[in-house]
Amino acid sequence: MLAFALTAALGPALWAVISSFKTNDQLLAGAFTPPAPPSMTGYVDAFRQVDLPVNILNTFLYAAPAAVLCPLVALMLAYPCTRLRFPFRRLITVTIASGIAVPAVCLITPEFFLMLRLQLLDTKHGMVIFYAAIMLPLAFVILRAFLVSVPDEVEEAAALDGASYYQILFRIVAPIVAPAMATVSVLVFISVWNDFLWNFLLAPGFDNRNTQVVLASFRGQFNSNIPAMLAGVTVVLIVPVVLFLLTQRRAIAALAGSTAGGEATRRPGPPVPGR
Repeated sequence: MLAFALTAALGPALWAVISSFKTNDQLLAGAFTPPAPPSMTGYVDAFRQVDLPVNILNTFLYAAPAAVLCPLVALMLAYPCTRLRFPFRRLITVTIASGIAVPAVCLITPEFFLMLRLQLLDTKHGMVIFYAAIMLPLAFVILRAFLVSVPDEVEEAAALDGASYYQILFRIVAPIVAPAMATVSVLVFISVWNDFLWNFLLAPGFDNRNTQVVLASFRGQFNSNIPAMLAGVTVVLIVPVVLFLLTQRRAIAALAGSTAGGEATRRPGPPVPGR
């Protein structure tokens, strides 16, 4: 079962990497045969036909700021909805969380006209704001679930010592939920990095295209350069793979450490004499 899961997960990526070293004729002659001899034509065409480094930079300029902005805003929403008591708190929580259930196709028309009205259409900063907003419900649900499991004794002690609301939020709560925020950042970064639909619709200008939209241009109605497209896919895959390899151990260790710390804070202390 594990071998089947690994094959299903890694098979397409390995096939894309191997096939990127073929020519069009070799690929048409045998899609699953090894390249003989290997050719770098696909990589040359990928960097010659389109300005791939610029599009990779565009994608990074969308993904990195959104990966920072989204968990920060989600924390500022999730904390009061978890800790504070105010009117319509449950309604607001359900409304934000229900954004996960809305299909993307239902948002195409309203999001387009909203971006147009706000003069954010076909702009880099507009795409960053949009990506952070579209991922906000998922980030909100993850951070709220994490906050619910965290005891609030430390926050109450800080409040008694005179700490303000924002001091408690950013100096006490934020470090505690840092593992969850890091998880949200990785999810947002990878989702934005792999996005095609929203960049195609909301940033149609050539200067604002991301890698997914550019890679689709290698396939036309009458002519397709599949090796160049697969070479571009291979180059684009490097960033999320490296990000995953760099963060998996730290994220798991941080989550395990925070869980242990949370369990420790829940243990009852020794009885106080006189009570």
